[in-house]
Amino acid sequence: GFRHRLRAKDYKINKEYMEIHHHVSRRNEKRKWHHYFWEFLMLFLAVFLGFWAHYQLEHKIEREREKRYIISMVKDLYVDTMNFSKLISDGQQAMILLDSMMLMLNNPQPQQHAPHLYLMARRVTHIINPYEIFDRTYAAMKSSGNLRLLEAHDVADNITTYYSDIPTLQSQQQYIFNLLLQYIRDVSEVFDPAVFHKMYHTAGLRSSDTSDASTHRNMFSLPEIEQPNMSKDSKAIRRLSGTIHYLYARILSTNSNVRNQKKSAAALMHFLIKKYQLENELKAPAKN
Repeated sequence: GFRHRLRAKDYKINKEYMEIHHHVSRRNEKRKWHHYFWEFLMLFLAVFLGFWAHYQLEHKIEREREKRYIISMVKDLYVDTMNFSKLISDGQQAMILLDSMMLMLNNPQPQQHAPHLYLMARRVTHIINPYEIFDRTYAAMKSSGNLRLLEAHDVADNITTYYSDIPTLQSQQQYIFNLLLQYIRDVSEVFDPAVFHKMYHTAGLRSSDTSDASTHRNMFSLPEIEQPNMSKDSKAIRRLSGTIHYLYARILSTNSNVRNQKKSAAALMHFLIKKYQLENELKAPAKN
């Protein structure tokens, strides 16, 4: 009857289910361990190669950034060598003026040399100027943490050594400017500032002047007054002479250090050009 047919149908369904389950179980039993090993290996290789490709791309980008930084630094070093050359030349001119002033001031009759003393005394302050270390690239790399891009140890060491010597020059430069301020005070005790002001007007250096300040040193001429007044106070002259001496000595010492720093800048510049093979990208100046 109905119940018999229902039981027969359930039996058929159960039998089919058991056959399917038995078939799946037998199929799973055939999968050996090496199948799982190869699946794992393929997955591992896919992940590894992905990371490796990403690393290679990052490495390439960082090497390109490093090279751009080095090119910029070489340009900075070239500017440094030019600035150092000018600083050395200005220092030598200032020492010549200071030396002549020392001799004339301590002459038995310094008033005889008054016109030339006025001219030299005023030119000194135009010749001694601050110099700028062109460290824009190094400063940018240091502040941004990009010094890590310098992969070669000899490159990092040479660059760090060069820029670590800069504070010494800056402290010497500050010493010179402190002496220069004292020089201006002492000069004002011996010479008449009104005469200096008249010399400015004679040179055309007025409020409306638009000339380059670096050319002013060559625009001065002897005072129009044949014998401009000078103090005869021996103490004032002695104070000025002392300041002239120490200013002369400090410039002499600083110039020696600047020459060494200029050689270091040129050596580092040529080292970087050779290390990074930049000969075709940068025209290296002749090594002095």
